[in-house]
Amino acid sequence: MRNEYFLQTVNRTEYLEGELDSAWKNLDALKATLKEERDININLKFYNETLLAHLSIAGKSFDVDLENNFTNSTSAELDDVLIPQSEEFFEPKDWNADLRRELDTAKKEIDALKAELKTERNIRRKLENHNEILLAYLTTKEKSVDAVDNCRKIPEWVENNFSGKIIILNRAKDRLKDAEPKIIPLILDAFKVLETYWNMRNKLIPQTEFQKLLDEFHFVKEPTISDNRAGEQGDAYYVRDDNGKLKKLDWHLKRGCDRDKQEHFLRVYFYWDKARNLVVVGDMLKHLKTRQS
Repeated sequence: MRNEYFLQTVNRTEYLEGELDSAWKNLDALKATLKEERDININLKFYNETLLAHLSIAGKSFDVDLENNFTNSTSAELDDVLIPQSEEFFEPKDWNADLRRELDTAKKEIDALKAELKTERNIRRKLENHNEILLAYLTTKEKSVDAVDNCRKIPEWVENNFSGKIIILNRAKDRLKDAEPKIIPLILDAFKVLETYWNMRNKLIPQTEFQKLLDEFHFVKEPTISDNRAGEQGDAYYVRDDNGKLKKLDWHLKRGCDRDKQEHFLRVYFYWDKARNLVVVGDMLKHLKTRQS
């Protein structure tokens, strides 16, 4: 009986020592990964400061709340750097007390390092995203001062000035073909507002600056109609994206009313393409029909 108890004690101690060895390997792996993430973030922060300096030199203003631009790491991602452990790893019952205390210490250090690693990875993703947006903002061409004397030239003007931010679908382009030249200034103002909307969605400017431009150009941004009502209008409020998927034109810029002269009345129908990070204009100029119109 005494020999059996002794063998059980030896087996438990050997098992515990093996698990403890695994814990220290996990700690070493975590420390190495954490150091790598910190080194990457040091370089990203330096690049971020460089971009900000270039923006300042270029005279481009912005207001970005970086703290609200996190993409959180998941526990599963953090587990990738760890060596798999037994389900019984942290549930010793009557093992050697010294080894148990050492295991508890290792567990706490692992948890602390995992929390640090999660923070560093969040910072890394935030910086990468912010640097990408700043670089795009820095390299954006200044708005063309070339005169647009024909509405057919507006899509080209938008492409030259807002590439990567706004696209115009063919249906909206067709609306422009017969538009009078006197409405051109109003249409160009609308696209400037949409560019500012893109900047706001990408946290380059605060919402107050977007609202300020809306007020300056006398535009209002509003939802169109409900999904149920839109479905009753056939395809009037729907367009297809590049993959053939039906998309609802759920927003519009509006200025003026039907009683106003043409050069003071405009509607621009669009949707936000989250996957491509684009403002997509699907229709424009006049009201889209509803049962009441």
